[in-house]
Amino acid sequence: MSYFKNLKNTLSSAIESYGRHKTLNYLNTLSDRTLDDLGFSRALLSQGVEGWPWRTEEFRSPTSKAQDASAIEAAIKELTAYNDAELADLGISRGQIRDAVIKGRAGIDSTQAA
Repeated sequence: MSYFKNLKNTLSSAIESYGRHKTLNYLNTLSDRTLDDLGFSRALLSQGVEGWPWRTEEFRSPTSKAQDASAIEAAIKELTAYNDAELADLGISRGQIRDAVIKGRAGIDSTQAA
């Protein structure tokens, strides 16, 4: 019985380690702004898997997430009031407002490959 328990623990550890490595690789592709929004620390990510769980000290509570949602809606409302020339100066079109507020402007606020 202990053989199967040891096998289970070994497999579980291997799968968890693999998942952490894949997650670390993905998080390293994100922009600093996105990592900050998600509560991850670039410095902890640079430590590799040993820096797990890569979270910043300030934990984002559900209340702050609700505040973030209202801030997003306020930003969308403000940008919607801009005219097309002002939006073009910011590098976005009217149809990109929501995505630009939530994800950042493509090629400007984001380092992700297209």
